[in-house]
Amino acid sequence: MRQATIAACSSSFPKIKRPWRATAVRLRGLPALTRGAQPAFRATGGLHATALFDAEGTLLVAPRGRRPAQRDEKVLGHALRAGWLPLDRHILLVSGRVSFEIMQKALAARVSVVAGISATDWPVSPA
Repeated sequence: MRQATIAACSSSFPKIKRPWRATAVRLRGLPALTRGAQPAFRATGGLHATALFDAEGTLLVAPRGRRPAQRDEKVLGHALRAGWLPLDRHILLVSGRVSFEIMQKALAARVSVVAGISATDWPVSPA
């Protein structure tokens, strides 16, 4: 069933021709920027984080939300309302696993780079 869903998703959106790629150096700096924009996550490490960056690594939006799906929808909804689509030169950073649903939304918004980072890579700030 999952294969049929992935196949349907792939055929629903055109392939990104010439996808943009972020450098490892750029990606390594993004978690710190995300932590700075999300004080509750920074203080506890127990909340998931989602953020959207432009090609230069500038943080564009890092919404608050309890559920991962809620935050992903806020990020991509904000990008749609702001007229930023397609996001073919942007980075979507999420904490935890990168689910099928996140990838499906990213594909619909034409995001070229989706990165996930585990909780152990998000150090908690001292209280």
